[in-house]
Amino acid sequence: PKVDGRLLTYQWYKGGSPISGATGTEYVIPDFNATRDAGDYEIRVSNAFATLKTKAVLHTSNSISSFSAGGHTVFSKSDGTAYLMGPNGNGQLGDGTTTNRNNPVQVSGLSNVSKVFAGYYHTILLKTDGTVWAMGKNNQGQLGDGSTTGRSSPFQVPGLTNVSDVSAAADHTILLKTDGTVWSMGSDDFGQMGDAGSGDHLTASQVTGLTNVAQLSAGYYHNLFVKTDGTVWGSGYGGNGQLGPGSSTAKYIVSQINGLSNITQVSTGLRHSIMLKTDGTVLAMGLNDNGQLGDGTTTSRSTPIQIPGLANVMQVSAGDSHTIILKADGTVWGMGKNSSGQLGDGSTSNRLSPVQISGLTGVSHISAGTNHTLFLKTDGTLWGMGTSGSGQLGNAGTSNVPVQLQNVVKIPEEQPFAPESVSDVVQSERPSSQQSTHVVQSAANLEMLWVQPGTFTMGSPTGEPARASDETEHNVTLTKGFYLGKYEVTQAQYEAVMTGNTNSLSPTPSQYSGNPNRPVEKVSWDDVQIFLTRLNSAEQAAGRLPAGWSYVLPTESQWEYACRAGTTTVYSWGNTITSANANYNNTIGQTADVGQYAANPWGFFDMHGNVWEWTADWYGTYPTGNPVIDPPGAASGSSRVRRGGSWSHGGTLLR
Repeated sequence: PKVDGRLLTYQWYKGGSPISGATGTEYVIPDFNATRDAGDYEIRVSNAFATLKTKAVLHTSNSISSFSAGGHTVFSKSDGTAYLMGPNGNGQLGDGTTTNRNNPVQVSGLSNVSKVFAGYYHTILLKTDGTVWAMGKNNQGQLGDGSTTGRSSPFQVPGLTNVSDVSAAADHTILLKTDGTVWSMGSDDFGQMGDAGSGDHLTASQVTGLTNVAQLSAGYYHNLFVKTDGTVWGSGYGGNGQLGPGSSTAKYIVSQINGLSNITQVSTGLRHSIMLKTDGTVLAMGLNDNGQLGDGTTTSRSTPIQIPGLANVMQVSAGDSHTIILKADGTVWGMGKNSSGQLGDGSTSNRLSPVQISGLTGVSHISAGTNHTLFLKTDGTLWGMGTSGSGQLGNAGTSNVPVQLQNVVKIPEEQPFAPESVSDVVQSERPSSQQSTHVVQSAANLEMLWVQPGTFTMGSPTGEPARASDETEHNVTLTKGFYLGKYEVTQAQYEAVMTGNTNSLSPTPSQYSGNPNRPVEKVSWDDVQIFLTRLNSAEQAAGRLPAGWSYVLPTESQWEYACRAGTTTVYSWGNTITSANANYNNTIGQTADVGQYAANPWGFFDMHGNVWEWTADWYGTYPTGNPVIDPPGAASGSSRVRRGGSWSHGGTLLR
């Protein structure tokens, strides 16, 4: 890279001392050790005129976009690559061998992977185009290729398109399509295929009569399905109560589980089931021989029980015979079997009630495997605990406390340096795997968050309440990262930029003016363009805006991508809304200061409610394609798109 035609050089430092041989834009720490390699890192970028020092923190190269713990470990990165490690006796790591791996091996020749799923002995990979790829054990057709021959390299599963989610168990696989239908392949020993016991399915076939499904989970011999209305349905073996009342034998046809409503997520283990409700409480049923139901006993339950002491839960994950819980505050709790340290509490003693993993905070996602547990922290690092006899935790080895699996120090290529002068020290520290904070040092002092490229499903499912006909679901891939305001533009920020404008626009237009920290309102789309023009001119004149960069409104797809923040629920926090979540429905009768409600998982505030937010797009029909790449919106129209709802609107407009 060059600046003004002059070659740039790079040198990485740790603790103020240069690291030998670390002279590229990326520094990968060999054989990373969390204790040994902790410290302050810095890169110095130089040309003939000056040196720019930029601090960095440890985070995962390209950021981890998906991960899964089964009998082994698999994760994908935001660049679409996939990596696996651990036992490989059935070729489940997809490297063409049956050799166990203590270090992650990349799946060769496969790109655009968006989600990954580890079964007991097989692996399923979902690509951004909705196709499915598989490898590993195939003794009962769980790979869906029409045979029972195992595979040690990935292949595309025939006949599957528009798949949005998958769950892989021991000898069967279930898949969810974007239209809310469910497909299955593999063992039907206990009715896992949900088709009245027709035998093993060597190819994927639709589960008859099951529609409007929002989420699913496959256990060892049973399945659970959450519908968009919050009800739960099941199939397979229920002999331990894992399918609820009256399920003492195999259930060969999918049927509703009575007494369950307002469920937002389910997770299935060997023979137990865990269910998360929209109010943040957790229900459990099934086998409880190791305390995996968390009720203080080892008594199995065929009627769902609420796990005592758990509230504000945002994700649940059932392992083989243990259960992991993630709370909204980023803490992690565990219960059940702990013989391999999979609960991470420093012991190998089973826990009959939820126990908090001491000192562990800042967790964003969890996955419980057979006898190990993985979790992703908000700084982008992947951690684990439990068995690693075959490399499930990499070189870390079996551990009864959390250990970090992998780290890379890297400056994202998309993120610009924007110092006021070449001698400034610019903070480029990333508070999460998805974003970094950047304060624009201008009269406006806008706080921005960096959003990495990625793929998501835009629109809403057909069964979502209050859905409009123009909300057609479609996959969107954004190939470039972007900065977006952490908050709405405030009255103070708008006034700072618009004071002295020659367009006869008031710099204080708000109905609730005189409140500098409230969002500016009563601003038209055309007014925003004048604001942006003045902001860009001021920043360019001050030398703070790099060449090729400018302040613009986000496209509607960029806005929804940032609003969803990796979630698939109606709102970024779940499927229901209350006055504790957002300023809406005339609850307080006017706007509120920005940032008064909890941020979404990527750190953005007030994406739902407070004030409508303009986007760059004309209103029009969504484009077709799977996925649609960087959609710019309609070429013309009569009105512009605004999103997010406001303080005076009902919850359905905040979706």
